[in-house]
Amino acid sequence: MARGGFADYTKTSSLFVSLVVFRRHSMRVSTSLFLILVSAWAVGCSDPAREPVDTDASTDASTDDGGTDGSADGGTFDCTGKADGTDCGGGAICLKGVCAASKCGDGYVNTAAGEDCEDGNTVAGDGCTSCHLDCKADTDCDDKNDCTTDTCDKTDPKKPVCKAVTVTPDKACKRPDGSSGTCKGDVCIKPGCGNKTVDSGEDCDDGNTDDSDGCKTDCSFSCKADKDCDDGDLCSGVEKCDTATHKCVAGTSVKCDAGGKTGCSGTCDPGSGKCSYPDADKDGVGCDLDCNDADPAAFPGAFECKDGKDNDCNPSTSDTAAPSCLCYADPDKDGYAISGATTLTAVTCPADYTRRAPVDAATSDCHGSNSSVFPTQSSYFASSYCSGSLVYSPITGTFSCKGSYKYDYNCDGADTKRWNSLASTSGCTYISFKGFPSCLGSGWTDAAVPACGAKGTYRTCSPGKLAGTCVAANVTQTQECR
Repeated sequence: MARGGFADYTKTSSLFVSLVVFRRHSMRVSTSLFLILVSAWAVGCSDPAREPVDTDASTDASTDDGGTDGSADGGTFDCTGKADGTDCGGGAICLKGVCAASKCGDGYVNTAAGEDCEDGNTVAGDGCTSCHLDCKADTDCDDKNDCTTDTCDKTDPKKPVCKAVTVTPDKACKRPDGSSGTCKGDVCIKPGCGNKTVDSGEDCDDGNTDDSDGCKTDCSFSCKADKDCDDGDLCSGVEKCDTATHKCVAGTSVKCDAGGKTGCSGTCDPGSGKCSYPDADKDGVGCDLDCNDADPAAFPGAFECKDGKDNDCNPSTSDTAAPSCLCYADPDKDGYAISGATTLTAVTCPADYTRRAPVDAATSDCHGSNSSVFPTQSSYFASSYCSGSLVYSPITGTFSCKGSYKYDYNCDGADTKRWNSLASTSGCTYISFKGFPSCLGSGWTDAAVPACGAKGTYRTCSPGKLAGTCVAANVTQTQECR
């Protein structure tokens, strides 16, 4: 059950298998019950996997109110001590001390979600199937089979089950194709079937009601090809048809035992035949691959740092040779911290921290609250930034810079201009380099190159439509710097 719920077992193919099982035990499921099961399947298949639900998207530790709202640090509703069914926000409820989306199979009868019962198993026809009662009245069990009398057995009122009683043999009945027949056991067979003689139109006739011996009660082979044996459940393996005996051969069931790993067992998805395993520490890795499913800081691919733990689940990685676990405050989230930034120790740094240590000019941010300012900045900007702090004046309603304005966006200590050439006084000159046309002479037409942020007239020389010619275009633009 890849989606973590029992309702996945009520796929259409599984329903078919369940109905066949009922037939072999002289039980019948009514058309009404079939519709109930299909409805339960549709609801069950849409249920999300059971995960703790975060009812407060905030993850900023500075906003933690100490749990006065009933939630734990990080905003997750604290269901400790709360009764099952307690609303914990986001459409979820408390279940066994955890805030989770309610679904069939979780052990709680959620009547608000339309559940009638919870029996904690995937057995169909045991009175509680997909969290709905199998029947409430005899009419719920009527499968329109002339060869059975169907009733709703309420011996256990919490788990009423359909009971099918085979009627007197040789009773006249109507077959699925509309033709007339006689009852043999609980099957309406065509005339002549069951006389141990293979008549016209019959594959076989062994005179018994055992459908698994190669010849079914209706005198057809139990199987002719592998597809006749496919139960639609890949978790049970791939079934084959023995064409010599016309008997189905069971496949090899999938074992979700994590290779025998102690304390780790998974569930199989009938549709894919693949196993899924629980992730107790919620680090994104199931217990089958996680070396420590109780520690969210330890999982394959995790950052290995010097904390005395095997963070990356690789014993060959030396902890003593690993880098520091320090994270440096990076409030503008540009990947660089200022010199002297506050630190914390963590395997995974929070979003407003960086692993890069500010040890020199090449690794230190020169402005910790502007995400555009950091070493290695390659972009140019037409406006400056306040190198200090912006102070708001309620009188003027404006901000003023407490400090100086700078264009040093790459923290190299200088204002580097983007365009530094003056236009040629002789105009644009056409040249051809290795067969490619080009024009020289582009630049500022002003007496001097404008300062950072200042406007000027810039002439661009580009090849014209006629061969060997250039076209000049003058535009007013702002000098950009970094």
